[in-house]
Amino acid sequence: MAASALPIEEMANEKPSILHGTKHGNHVHALSQPSFSAGDKIWLTIQQWNGELLTLSWELPAHYFAAI
Repeated sequence: MAASALPIEEMANEKPSILHGTKHGNHVHALSQPSFSAGDKIWLTIQQWNGELLTLSWELPAHYFAAI
């Protein structure tokens, strides 16, 4: 995966990167490669109503790769 978050404009052009739901809960479809490797990260970018972008990431747990 990328070493940094994708630009918001690029994510907006990808149909799988979408958040939807109801007032009771939301569901996210996200972009990913077919498989993950040690050191890959999950990135979350939130665009607030005022346009401010909040970005964070975390590494995948090691047990995800134990069976590979």
